[in-house]
Amino acid sequence: MEFLQKLDIHQGDEIQMEFKDNQIVIKKSNKVNLPKGISKDFFDVLNETLEEYDETIKGLVDR
Repeated sequence: MEFLQKLDIHQGDEIQMEFKDNQIVIKKSNKVNLPKGISKDFFDVLNETLEEYDETIKGLVDR
């Protein structure tokens, strides 16, 4: 499909999809090799934490 080529997405690539502002957003995932001992859900937990404390983190930037 032409739109996948424009996004540089190929068979076997991991993607992220989300529904935002009545649109479907598709992004190619960046493959990351985690160091030994780091859980595969590390970035999921990190993202959840950043979303939860977003306003607090933004407030620290302005200090």
